[in-house]
Amino acid sequence: MTKKVKVAVVGVGRVGISHIEGVLKSPDLLELAGVVELNKALADSVAKKYNTIAYYSLTKALTSNVDAFIVCLPHHLHYPVGKQVLEAGKHVLIEKPLGINLEEVESLNLIAQQNNVIVMSAQSRRYFKAIQQAREYLPVIDGPTNLLYNFACIFTRDSAPPWWREESKSGGLVLGMLGSHSIDMTLWMNEGKKPVRVYCETRNITEVFEGDDAATVVITFDDGTIATNYLSICNAPIKHECLIEGKKGSIFFEHVGDHEGVVGAASTNVYINGERIETDDEPDCFTNQVRELASSIIEARQPLTSGSNVYNTYVLIEAAKESAKSHIAIDINEFIKLRN
Repeated sequence: MTKKVKVAVVGVGRVGISHIEGVLKSPDLLELAGVVELNKALADSVAKKYNTIAYYSLTKALTSNVDAFIVCLPHHLHYPVGKQVLEAGKHVLIEKPLGINLEEVESLNLIAQQNNVIVMSAQSRRYFKAIQQAREYLPVIDGPTNLLYNFACIFTRDSAPPWWREESKSGGLVLGMLGSHSIDMTLWMNEGKKPVRVYCETRNITEVFEGDDAATVVITFDDGTIATNYLSICNAPIKHECLIEGKKGSIFFEHVGDHEGVVGAASTNVYINGERIETDDEPDCFTNQVRELASSIIEARQPLTSGSNVYNTYVLIEAAKESAKSHIAIDINEFIKLRN
């Protein structure tokens, strides 16, 4: 019988609950061994609902027999909490963004390597079954040659958490929040190609938040492929879609609604050359994601979205921020050289 991985979820807001649900849907691989939450009343309530242990401090939880932690906290806490988990010799899955800057991502990767444990980034879009199936059609269309990713949603002062209003806590808002999805997806769809240049323009349209709430990112690859990402948190109705063109056709997918009770998961329609194909929405992305965490621990391998695998996503986010400040395209090779 396969040993189950004991996991604890740190932070039990809406995304934390989605991860808990994913763990409970995977009893063959995972055991919910606790929740970590400073708010004692909330910790007790969630622990009672899911029949698990409530920890009121991470330090206490790290002394338990928990194998891995899932960090679902505000962006600025991802690094210090992830660092503490890794230094305790525990595996960790951290909600995106992995860090609010490239230095934090580099540090987490180094600490994981030094302690022989896994750091995994929660790039949930890669774990949509329908998108995985769509990706299998890339050879059919002989692509990508061009990619357009549109991720536009709506958040207001009332609907967004208070920490979103501070740029130091959000890490720049839209680029870290949505760009960590779209840029990662762009690189995954263009796996094997090298990004050579990025150009970005950002805006603060609503002036509700300190960071930018809209951005356009253009990425050029070494084979001439061009990918454009449009990101916004001030658009209604929500549009989350991707068009991938190739020499022999196109792939288009769109998210069309949330799974009931699973925030961040959605039904997905996929079209190949204009014709909709049959795809799967289940298991949901959070379930697939936590199963990948467990499988990688059991099999002693790196997960699909390990910290090292997603490193280039955060290189491009950092370069995009620099481009937005200077209003010029950033050469990725030169950008990396200057950092070193």
